[in-house]
Order: sequence, then C-alpha cells, then structure tokens
Amino acid sequence: MDDKKENLNENISQEIVNINNNIVVEKESNKATSFLNNINNNNNNNISDELQNEINKMIKRNVTYLNIKENDKNYLKTKKVNINKDNVKNKPIRRTYNKFKKVSTKKNNKLKQLTKAGKDLENKMLEEISERRKKNKIQKEKKKAQKLEGELKVGNMTVIKDISKLRKCDKKTKNKIYKLSSEVINKIMKKK
Repeated sequence: MDDKKENLNENISQEIVNINNNIVVEKESNKATSFLNNINNNNNNNISDELQNEINKMIKRNVTYLNIKENDKNYLKTKKVNINKDNVKNKPIRRTYNKFKKVSTKKNNKLKQLTKAGKDLENKMLEEISERRKKNKIQKEKKKAQKLEGELKVGNMTVIKDISKLRKCDKKTKNKIYKLSSEVINKIMKKK
C-alpha cells in the first residue's frame, strides 16, 4: 500500500511540475505573442493611418476633378436666349466661357508661333546647307576645268591640245593613254 501511495505521490508531483512548466511556458508565449501583437497593431495602425491619408488625398483629388468637370460642363452649356430683355442674366456665363476660350486660344497661338519659328529656322538651315553644297560643287567644277584646259574627253581617251599640258600630265599620270590632236602633232612637227 505504501508503495502505491508513494507512486501516486510521485505521479501527482510530476504532473504538478509539468502543469507548472506548462503554465510558465504559456505565460512566456503569451508575453511574446502579446508583444508581437502590440508591434503588429502599431504597424497596422501606422499603415492604416498612411492608407487613410492616401485615401483622403484621392477623395480630395476626385472631388476637385469632379468640380472642375462640372464647371466645364456649365461653361460649355449653350442656353437658348429669347428676344426678351429678361434673359440678359444668361450673358455672364457666355462671357466667362469666352474668357476661358481666349486664354486657351492665347496658349494655342503661342504654341503655333513657336512651331512656326522652329520651321522657319529649319528652312533657313536647309537653305544655307544647299547654298554651301552648290558653292562646293561650283568650286570642284572650276578645279576640274582648270585641270582639263587643254584636254577633251572622248570616251576613255583624252585629246590634248597643249603640249605643256601633255608634259604635266605625263609627270602626274604615267599609266594613262593620251591621243594627241592633229594641231598638237603639227606643232611638234614644226618644232623639229
């Protein structure tokens, strides 16, 4: 009997120790979870505050956008004007629309002027470039003409009229074949 009582006492004491350990562990885990919950709540509060601020900003933007849209619709509405003098009240709306229109047309006119000025500059630059090209072409043609003063091109052969040109050409271009004109041949024959 005593053995049974001792076993029971030991079992009970072990269970009490286990229960105490579980309580301590649960308390510690509760502290940790409560700490984490507090952190999460703070973060959630911060995040929710930021979200709420953004939502409020978006609402304000939408409200102002809708107000602007409604005002534009009011500007664009054309009301029937009767001949009676009582309907003179409708004119101020028309005037504000015209003012709005004038502002937008001024902006459009400025843009048009800028684009026109840009196109004018482009055209001037293109004209200058074309003039330079023409001048360069003329200069090249003059140089060619100076080189070919005493020569005539006939196909691949060049007919030379001046003996002096023949000698210069011989110095510069050795591999070209030149055919002398009859005048040059006569001059050479006379000199000999």
